[in-house]
Amino acid sequence: MFWSFSLPALTFAQVRYIDETSYWNVIFQTCWSSLNNTESFANGGEAIQISGFGFPTSEQYTLKFSTGENSTTSSSISVSLRDLTFLSTEYDFKLANITLLVADNVEISACSSLQSSLFLYKPVWLEIDRYSLPSKGGYLLITGFLFSADMQITVTVRNESKSASFEITAIRQIQCLVPFFTPGTATIVIAVDGVNFLNLNNLQVTLFAGWDNVSLTTDFASAAGNEIFHVYGYGFQSFATCICRFGVSDFMDSEVIIKNDTILEGLTPEWGSYYPEALVMVSVICDNQTLSFTSMGAYNISCSLDNPHCTVKFTAVHFVLEVLRRHAYGGQSYSINGSGFDPTSSYKSIFYINGEAIEGAEQQPISTTRIIFQTPDFSHRQQESNYGYLILYRMPNSTVVYSAQNQTFEILSAWVQVVPNEVLCSGQTVEIFGSSFTEAANGFRCEFSDGNYVQTTTVEFVNSSVLRCTAMWYHPAANTTLNIITNESVAIDFVDLVGRGKRVEFFEVISDYQVTLPCQTGNKSFVVHISGYGFKPDNQYQCVFYSQSDSQYLTDIVDPSTSSTVITWTSQSSVTCEVRFESILSQQTIDGKCFSLMLSDPRRSIGLLNNPDGSKCVNFSSYWSSLSPNYDAQIVDVAGAGFTTGLRYYCEFPEVGITNDATVVSSEKLVCNLPASVNENSTSLSVQILLEDRVICCSSGSDCFLTLAPYWKTYQPTGPRFPAKGGAVIAVTGELFTYISTLYCVYEGTSGVTEEAVALNRTRGSWACKLPTWPKAENVTLKFRIGLGPG
Repeated sequence: MFWSFSLPALTFAQVRYIDETSYWNVIFQTCWSSLNNTESFANGGEAIQISGFGFPTSEQYTLKFSTGENSTTSSSISVSLRDLTFLSTEYDFKLANITLLVADNVEISACSSLQSSLFLYKPVWLEIDRYSLPSKGGYLLITGFLFSADMQITVTVRNESKSASFEITAIRQIQCLVPFFTPGTATIVIAVDGVNFLNLNNLQVTLFAGWDNVSLTTDFASAAGNEIFHVYGYGFQSFATCICRFGVSDFMDSEVIIKNDTILEGLTPEWGSYYPEALVMVSVICDNQTLSFTSMGAYNISCSLDNPHCTVKFTAVHFVLEVLRRHAYGGQSYSINGSGFDPTSSYKSIFYINGEAIEGAEQQPISTTRIIFQTPDFSHRQQESNYGYLILYRMPNSTVVYSAQNQTFEILSAWVQVVPNEVLCSGQTVEIFGSSFTEAANGFRCEFSDGNYVQTTTVEFVNSSVLRCTAMWYHPAANTTLNIITNESVAIDFVDLVGRGKRVEFFEVISDYQVTLPCQTGNKSFVVHISGYGFKPDNQYQCVFYSQSDSQYLTDIVDPSTSSTVITWTSQSSVTCEVRFESILSQQTIDGKCFSLMLSDPRRSIGLLNNPDGSKCVNFSSYWSSLSPNYDAQIVDVAGAGFTTGLRYYCEFPEVGITNDATVVSSEKLVCNLPASVNENSTSLSVQILLEDRVICCSSGSDCFLTLAPYWKTYQPTGPRFPAKGGAVIAVTGELFTYISTLYCVYEGTSGVTEEAVALNRTRGSWACKLPTWPKAENVTLKFRIGLGPG
């Protein structure tokens, strides 16, 4: 640009003007002559004043900084004829050429060719991404200008200085790795060739204690606690005490030991005693100050449940306190104790026996430390083994609840039924049905008790579901309770699946009975002695005798109007049944009948041992009560009752060794022959009436003997007429047996005349009578008399 203007007249030496022109044009050019400041910090903003000549104030000026193809410009902020003012711009190069421009990018030249156009930019750092840093060291992002690879960065904390490594991550940014220091305030200096970068903000970095990681010896922490854990961090020794807090709103604290500046050690709390299993965040508090978490090299972060370095998974566990022992039929309560159970979740136990899984029902815990389950039914399992282990699962995902060792269990023997449960007191075998029996049951015993008496018997092992024992009861029949007792004197469990309970009712049973016939003088009774087991003293027994062959009861034979039955308890093994009577009904026979004994209480008939539903014969007997000799017929009539036609009876005379057949005349009479000879010293004979080889009793006293009375049979001569003058001798035959008195011949006439005379020629079997003189002819009766009494 050029400007024209007139100058005042000046006095000069005269110079010839060749052109002889009266004037000419002179052009003055605007130029800049100097810079007040040839350098600036690369972040710009510093005032730069350019002095020169002829700067029109109406124009806008531009100062251009350029290095090669890179340039930046600054607009004038103040304009005068001699001075222009600009602000330096941000620039990323150390040296720049400056160019002064006016409108339309017209360059204003320097007033002198010797004027320098170089401008120096100085390095500067402005800010860092954070003003605190873990004392373990870490990265700082520093923004500034003119960073270069030959820089040196030093960090000083207190009196300790360390070099920091770095890398240029962008044109105006470096990442600086601050080394480890104890907590404190760090001063960072950046220099190139010994010249410090300008830190316009004079920033300092606080190095703080913090932690990176919590570490367990396992992948999770037992909710039961007391497991060693470590916290790794930095600056711990700058504190007096530290605690580790597990959880946020629900939390538990554990004191820790400061092992060194980088390690804390402690024991996990018993989290599960109060809270369910959970993933919890961890915080470290030292001297009431919550330390920062920096997570293994990162910084400026907060702990979250997604970060494995600052969280601990407290996992529920259950404890193995002892072998779980329950019977096979399920429904028994058992508790699993542990820690960290979630009361809002369901849990399930699965029992494993040789690989076979038996599932129990799901249950919710009653607290964080206890779950109560009911055992499943093991009785239908396929495996014979009684031992296994269980695993606890959290539902619905069947997550295994950890246990330090297998929770083992044993299925105990149990029984559900005894068959039969109504048995005879005499020793009837019963079978006990159950589950999980082993051969060890051979050492068990069956124990029966009615509250007063206890009876035990050995057990026989049959198989895993059946035992046997012989139920002998030596006491009055009763309802008893059965227990199966182990060799450790423990009753095995009973499960009443069939609704009969543990009851075993012992019933009376007859083992034998014997009949005492009515042989005593004046006694008419049949006494049946019944032997057996379990008879009750407070009995209400009934005793009935019944003949199945002719459908007769004993009371149909003995006179019911004068008969009665009395039952007497002697002991638990003996009762008597006495039938008292006066007579056997006329024409009723009794011998040879088979009467069944029907002994009963109000509930049942009492059976016979080895034949509970049957019986054996009770043989009652006829009886005889008197003997009547018939000397004419030489027979003896036996009076009695109950004789039976078709049976063989005998009259036995033991004193003379004679046994004669007896004939049944009727049910009330037998006839047998008089004995052929009698000892002459006997006046009576003992007699036994026999049925086959069984003695029939005599029911009355002296009539049970045959009294021998003298008798005569014939006389000679037998002519019907004798001379009345007397003197004739009659020879008489008969039996006189033994006597010491005089034998008289007694004559009684029809007119009333009586004569007697001592018999002549007397022997035991004969004698003679001499007929007296008779006053007239008439019939005379001849009799015989012994002694002075009637003959």
